Amino acid sequence: MPRLSDIQLQSLPGSSAFPSPWFKRWFFGSQALLLALAAWFWGAYLLRQTSVVGFGYARDFLGIYVGARAVAMGSGGKLYDLQVQRTLMAAAISPYHRGTLMPFIYPAYVAQVLQPLGYLPFRTAFLIWVALNLAIAVWLATRLARWFAPSLPQRIAVFVTFFAWMPLQLTLFHGQLGILPTLAIVQALLALRSGHEWRAGWWLSAGLLKPQLILFPVLVFVIWRRWRTVLAFVIALMGLLGISIAGIGVWFTAYLRFLGEYNRGGAALSLYPEAMQNWRGLVWSLCKTENGAASWAVLLALTVISMLLVVVVCYPRSASHFQPCSLPGLAGDVRYAIAILFGILSSPHLYMHDWVVAMPAGLVLWCFASQELSSAQSVKKLLNRALLWLLAAAPVIFFAIQLVGQFVAWPIQPVPLYMGTLAAVAVASVGPGFGGSTASDPPPVISPYQDEV
Repeated sequence: MPRLSDIQLQSLPGSSAFPSPWFKRWFFGSQALLLALAAWFWGAYLLRQTSVVGFGYARDFLGIYVGARAVAMGSGGKLYDLQVQRTLMAAAISPYHRGTLMPFIYPAYVAQVLQPLGYLPFRTAFLIWVALNLAIAVWLATRLARWFAPSLPQRIAVFVTFFAWMPLQLTLFHGQLGILPTLAIVQALLALRSGHEWRAGWWLSAGLLKPQLILFPVLVFVIWRRWRTVLAFVIALMGLLGISIAGIGVWFTAYLRFLGEYNRGGAALSLYPEAMQNWRGLVWSLCKTENGAASWAVLLALTVISMLLVVVVCYPRSASHFQPCSLPGLAGDVRYAIAILFGILSSPHLYMHDWVVAMPAGLVLWCFASQELSSAQSVKKLLNRALLWLLAAAPVIFFAIQLVGQFVAWPIQPVPLYMGTLAAVAVASVGPGFGGSTASDPPPVISPYQDEV
């Protein structure tokens, strides 16, 4: 069986004439600098903390813990009762106090899955969850480095780039759930490339802890008619729903009522639409409200356009690509990456840390743009150069926005505007559908998991 080092995939940063050596040195030098600055910033912040609870009570994990605690303490039937959540939160962070509730906002099966954490004190649960997130991040970074880079220096560069990504740092810092959908999205694609459609569905189901981040990847598998993958995903979903219903009862109606109350609660329930880094946040910054026909019409239009673009880009033009044994290769990977970006932008609830799932998509797009430069026509070459520059600047942009955003009120949300532009350039560069044999549609590459099957 071939090993990871035998994979014939355009490596990062690429071997074409562009990116040029100075561009690559600047890019990876900037990533190393960003990581060093982040280590200094987070390190200095953590050193000022006096206790784990004193640090953790202001983090997003508190809301996750509240849900797990409710189920563990036998209050699962009142999981979406705000007063019950307040009581559990106050007890968990004592002697500290929060003026606003950090609510549990996820489907009830998430609380059921994380129930073991609810049996532990908040301090212990938070440390375990952060350690688990960090372990998954290291494992995933290592896998991506081995997949995209053939040499040790390049693998180190990919590893550094992965951890310099500000959304990943925020995910770890807040004890968020985004690293699991990231793992699910990557592993599902790798399993599909190795011909394991059932396994792809099982992996993708790991993203159900944050279902809004995997809706578009599921849509892609439907477009590609990977029915075994979709069926495995649906079976896993039904299993989670069944387990949660058996454990805490039928919760769907209560959850829908809670979502309505939560979206009306605003800052009192730790909801800040103006801080969301997606189409919803962009529309809020333009209209200064979420109420009104105009804002809803613009948001709906952006979401529908995003879905239509994914369908147009991902739908194969060749009937042979619908065959189960036909794998899309890099031509499919880049369309999958575009779907991930539009899925993030269209998510109904998304903050900066949720962009962690964009890192693997960015690596795929970089490889595609680098490869296309050697054979594309002049217009396509210009688009691919623009795509590479947008990708190269994205980590710096995210880093700057996160730090400057603490002191500056942006007149318009810059992240969805920037990443929407990046996704649009990627769509223009890739074009509709795929089929036949083109420079952007090479034979399927060897899966890095074929040496382990």
